Amino acid sequence: MNEAAHGGGADHPLEGLLKRLLAGLLRGFLRVTPAWRAFESLLVICGHRFPECRAISALCYHAARAIVTWQPAATERIATLLAGGRVVVDLSDYSVQGRLYFIGVYEPELTALLMDLLTPGSVFFDVGANVGYYSLLAAARGAVVHAFEPHPALAQQLRRSVALSRSGRRLRVKQAAVGAADGRGELFLSPDPAANGWASLLPLRHLEGGASVRVDIVSLDSYCRLHDVPAVDLVKLDVEGAEADVISGAREVLSKLRPRAIICELSAFDGAPGPRSVIRQLRELGYCPYDITSAGLGPATDACTVEGTTWQQRNVCFLPRNSTPRRPLGARVSVANCTCPSASRELAAG
Repeated sequence: MNEAAHGGGADHPLEGLLKRLLAGLLRGFLRVTPAWRAFESLLVICGHRFPECRAISALCYHAARAIVTWQPAATERIATLLAGGRVVVDLSDYSVQGRLYFIGVYEPELTALLMDLLTPGSVFFDVGANVGYYSLLAAARGAVVHAFEPHPALAQQLRRSVALSRSGRRLRVKQAAVGAADGRGELFLSPDPAANGWASLLPLRHLEGGASVRVDIVSLDSYCRLHDVPAVDLVKLDVEGAEADVISGAREVLSKLRPRAIICELSAFDGAPGPRSVIRQLRELGYCPYDITSAGLGPATDACTVEGTTWQQRNVCFLPRNSTPRRPLGARVSVANCTCPSASRELAAG
């Protein structure tokens, strides 16, 4: 996700001046610790109460940047999620983790869809779990969750979040990448420490200059056989260009267990197979793509193929053929009304 969505990018000269003044004000607050803590707490409350307000979102973004710049050793926080639960975050990664801390929600349309699809007892595979936002939401709704995350730091954060969660007993963390077959492989890390979620099994162009680590790789087919998983209801894939390999190693799961939905982040990264091959694979397995919008699921458009610039990404929901949704899935839960009572109490107490 690019910075423009959170207040970065090209600015009007006046807007740039205002941002510099804001940055100076935030630096001043940071030097007065009690005042800063009160200001930060106020921002969190406002962000959670008004998650769709762009002005508050921009202010939260610059607050996170100020913390990272002027207090780089104190960027870890515990985020309270709008839909319930808590997650360990690092403000260095604002696009995902900082947003969870200040706003309490990430990818609102996808969040709404998952909240609609998951029911108590559902089996959810979160492939590329990052810090576990979707895994923790699913577990809080009573789902049985299998979370896969190969990045060592993110997997460790996820385990710590599970330990904080009342529903952690329903969440299994597997520190491994998911691919076409079991084995070991190289995980290419982002050269930007603020973008841990970009790590990929593929040597993508934007990862040039970054380090790499050896990680375990499992296929979903072998994982389900090994752990005797009898059913899979929902699969979420966010593997930075390696989707085709994940699907190749899950043909048995997708053809026999027939998940009710597969949610996949399709990307047009340089060095990756591309979204068309993923769509073709899933169509061959009997799944059709649907666009995820604020109004719920709709028929896939050409935009779903995500053919375009290197950084263009899009979440697409695949449903089994002949299972057209009877109503607009995902439309019932909006960002503004998905706060659960426990989250409200935690914010008020904090």
